[in-house]
Amino acid sequence: MYKGGKKGMSYYKKMNLATKTMLAMVLGAIAGFIIGENAVKIQFIGTVWLNMIKMFLVPTVVCMLVRGISSMDSPKTLGRIGAKVIAFYLVTTVFAAIIGIVIGDVFKPGIGFEFQQSSDTVTEVASLPTIQDFVLSLFSENIFNSYSSADMLKVLVSSIIIGVGIVFMPEEHRIPVRNWFSSMSELIMSIIGISMKFAPIGVFCLMAAAMGTYGINFIGSMSKLLIVFYLGCVVHFVAVYMLFLWAMTGITPWEFFKKGFETFSMAISTCSSAATVPVNLKVAQENFGVSEAIAGFSIPLGSSMNQDGGAILGGVVMLFCAQAIGLELTFGQIFNIVILNTLVTSGSSGVPGGGIMRLMVVASAVGLPLEIIALIGGFYRLFDMGTTSMSVMGDLSATVVIDRWEKKRQAKEGAE
Repeated sequence: MYKGGKKGMSYYKKMNLATKTMLAMVLGAIAGFIIGENAVKIQFIGTVWLNMIKMFLVPTVVCMLVRGISSMDSPKTLGRIGAKVIAFYLVTTVFAAIIGIVIGDVFKPGIGFEFQQSSDTVTEVASLPTIQDFVLSLFSENIFNSYSSADMLKVLVSSIIIGVGIVFMPEEHRIPVRNWFSSMSELIMSIIGISMKFAPIGVFCLMAAAMGTYGINFIGSMSKLLIVFYLGCVVHFVAVYMLFLWAMTGITPWEFFKKGFETFSMAISTCSSAATVPVNLKVAQENFGVSEAIAGFSIPLGSSMNQDGGAILGGVVMLFCAQAIGLELTFGQIFNIVILNTLVTSGSSGVPGGGIMRLMVVASAVGLPLEIIALIGGFYRLFDMGTTSMSVMGDLSATVVIDRWEKKRQAKEGAE
């Protein structure tokens, strides 16, 4: 027994972090199913681990984004890469919204769902912001207030401004400032590395609590909606991310998933694209050889701007709501859903659970019942695992593609 236990511990220590995390997810799910609701009592341990990462989230994004932007050798390079990153994220988000609607229309998850709208139920929802309101929301009156409240949109914009400012500085002043941000980035990554050593424990507790909370509801009334949503995620992952990645870089789907599994496991266990930023940066640079400049710019920006998983969910849920009340959506309504989904999901903060309000904004804008969205909210953790993992894998694929484009461009210029 002792020798077997010692051998088992030795084998466990040899596992990489991604394998340990996946094992913890499986064991946590089993433990939560067996223990039931009492498993929620250990959720605080997972929350403590998650907070260890979140407490350095703002400095991580600031330092990485500033370092990535300031590492670009000229404003022209910054503009070229920035335009590619933003265009890539917007295009894939539009595809995600369309796929969500198509999948929802084909499989009709809302058919058979019994819903009676109560006249007494009043659900408040934020109104869709105007263009002026959205632009104003990007710029902080006080960056320290934005940093302390972790308002990630304002943090991202202020970081971009700082990085661009450094690029335009004279070289003798630019280098010391850039080196300082680079050193701080290394310090933060070292701290995150320490936190990640406890990832299997944190993931085990979070998964056990989630399974203990929902139990057999996995096969309950929301099961069809869950299945259709995850089918949409698979279609988007293969038809958009993998096809484009393979065509542009030659990286096969299996190679991408294998090298990026650490990012995937972190996302599906934490349900926070923002908390996954440090791991995604590490995977992009170490496993795919992405340059610091591109990874440091693309991934932090993607954690807020690129929410393809949320766009897929928005499309599926809007069709689910319409089918539940027997409403046949017109082409104009479907077009509005696609546009609204793209606008609402792009620029979200990347925190767990934020998608419910985004769903309510879209549903309210097209006149669908908010009570159904509220019901879905009780199961949102199950959807959030898919929305987050899709979004962060999209960040990673975009970053790899753009890095390869830049390297091919540099090689061509060198040959000339």
